[in-house]
Amino acid sequence: MAKKTEETKLIANLLDRIVGKARECDVCGYSFGFAQKRHKCDACDLAACAKCHALTKAKLKCGYSARDDECTSCLHPLPPSRYAIVWEIPPAQRGLSLSAAKELCPDALIKRAPPSPAACKRCASGGDAPALQASNARVAQLEGQLAIAKRQLEVLQRETPARPVSDLEKENRRLKRQLEQAGMQVADNMSYADAKASMTAISRRMAEIGSSDVQHADKAVQAALQGEYFTLEQEMEKCYVAMMASEEYEAEIREAEIAWHAKYLATHEAALRSVRQGIPVHVANLSKDALVALLQAQSSRLDAPHVARRLKTLKVLHLLRVEPQKILVVHPCELVKLPFNKLCLLERQALYAALYDIASEWQKQDKNKNKNFGDKFKWFKSLRDGLMRDVTTIEAHIGPDHACELKTRCPGHLEQKAADVYATSWGFPSDAVFPSAADVVPVESPAVVVAKPALPTSRKAPAMPQRPTPKGGGVPMSLLAALQARKKD
Repeated sequence: MAKKTEETKLIANLLDRIVGKARECDVCGYSFGFAQKRHKCDACDLAACAKCHALTKAKLKCGYSARDDECTSCLHPLPPSRYAIVWEIPPAQRGLSLSAAKELCPDALIKRAPPSPAACKRCASGGDAPALQASNARVAQLEGQLAIAKRQLEVLQRETPARPVSDLEKENRRLKRQLEQAGMQVADNMSYADAKASMTAISRRMAEIGSSDVQHADKAVQAALQGEYFTLEQEMEKCYVAMMASEEYEAEIREAEIAWHAKYLATHEAALRSVRQGIPVHVANLSKDALVALLQAQSSRLDAPHVARRLKTLKVLHLLRVEPQKILVVHPCELVKLPFNKLCLLERQALYAALYDIASEWQKQDKNKNKNFGDKFKWFKSLRDGLMRDVTTIEAHIGPDHACELKTRCPGHLEQKAADVYATSWGFPSDAVFPSAADVVPVESPAVVVAKPALPTSRKAPAMPQRPTPKGGGVPMSLLAALQARKKD
């Protein structure tokens, strides 16, 4: 018996060293052991288990305010005693939570010490009581406002039904998915001014970095710069797509096109008159030889064959001698197959001046979602964009004091050489004169066909002797003779 008492004391001392004097949780009555962690309040000296301590921390974080009989630091009952609350339940069930213990033992007696006016150590010393009271009051006010807002939101949700998705929104979503599946980037919702400002800042930073393959002594810095440059390129693409999709950009481009047209209107009309006086009225109905004869009859120039060959090759120039009403209703495939990339600047200016009024009608019909007119206006727009770009480039190479490093390959020199064909009048009308059914089309004289002399017939060579074919269907002669001799026997 004495030995058992000594072992009990030894275990009790070991538990006191590891667990402490408190053997149970002062909140829920959970029995501490070797593996259970004990949390002790520095203010009121109460011990709590891990669950009760976590619950207390959660309450303090949410702004829970302590009652008069609770400590403001740990929310434990006052006075600070381990036996303030004692649940009279079997020891085997003390490891359960407080709610589980209540369900198992609803008739268990509760002994609560009477509340003491004395506060805990931290509250008695003043502590943060005023600040906590102010924060608790603010939290209570915000919780009240949040509850009111939730009730109002519930009322609105009950009264206002969900708005059905319109057909336009469905179409927008479907188009967005189709663009993403096709590999096209969808423009972000960004204003024109913000897109331009972002592009300016991004381009400045990209100029500071240099290029995507920037080199640096430190490999880590080099990798960081290359990654930043790649990110800047993606951001630049997003800003550019957003800028292109904005209405302000479209209006600005339209204003620039109108200003450019008004600036070069006289130049384009002069180019149209100059090119038309070098193109016959019935150019589309003339053959090459008839065209050469007509050009030589109008003006005895040596370059008539060259000009005739150019007029028959570049059929887009025939549009200058076609009535506008016919061009207006021409099929897009007939117009798109007429390339204009081999025309000189003067000829493109003349073509632009002749088709400008017609293209305005194409653009109006394109807004009505007419695909045929849209394709024709797209063809004219490519002509106009290229002309605007080339006029700006060539103007920098024109002038008496211009000394180009390209010399004979100077764009201004080449365009001037190509325009010399129309410098001298060919004698054809320079106004809007078009062919009619009553006109007489000059026809070339029929070509004289000269019969070629017959070639002398050559004698056929005698046939070469051929090797006789065996009658046995491909059987060798020796084998066939042997079979025949065997039949005779």
